[in-house]
Amino acid sequence: MGQFDGDKEITLAAPHTDADIEFFQQTGPESPGVMEVVVTGKYVDKTGNSDDISGTLKIDKWVKSEKSSDPEKYWITHTWYPNRGNFTFNEILPRDIRNFQMTPVVDGGQSGFNASDAQYSGGGVYIKNLDGKLIGRGFAESVYYDDVARNMLYLAGLPVTDEMLSLVRKPYASSILKIKSILKLLTPTNRAKVKKILDNCMEEGLPKTMIG
Repeated sequence: MGQFDGDKEITLAAPHTDADIEFFQQTGPESPGVMEVVVTGKYVDKTGNSDDISGTLKIDKWVKSEKSSDPEKYWITHTWYPNRGNFTFNEILPRDIRNFQMTPVVDGGQSGFNASDAQYSGGGVYIKNLDGKLIGRGFAESVYYDDVARNMLYLAGLPVTDEMLSLVRKPYASSILKIKSILKLLTPTNRAKVKKILDNCMEEGLPKTMIG
């Protein structure tokens, strides 16, 4: 979210998708490359009127999480998190905020943990235009970049084994299941049901990027 000079505000989200999987759970010595994703949200002008907006976010700087407030319970993840975001929007936004950059107000990252062990990196940010002029302040957060499965089992008092990990990790659809799903959608009635569900989800704010 961002609060700009002139009483202008935005809220934005960029849900994870499989298209960006190469940037998640990265713990190597080198930071990930440049990640570019679609962002969607709301723009609110100084009169309180709001509009749906969409644009692009380019992450070109990362920070590695190397600390924990309680490392015996919440393990240090050594995971790379976004540390600078460059935003680009079209004519739906006023010219002075169509292109801007968000950078954390502190160096070294601002990370913490939810009770379930999901780590987040977030905090206050400066908002600057392409000339480097400060035009606002805001808050940014990145979540689910780390692999939480092992620590989650440990916190729950469960065995940290391959068998248990297979039960808590995200399942992937088999080829047979994909074929069955496609065949099911060949029926007009089933297609109509799925469309109605997706339309309802989009009315509630689900980004189009989540459904292809």
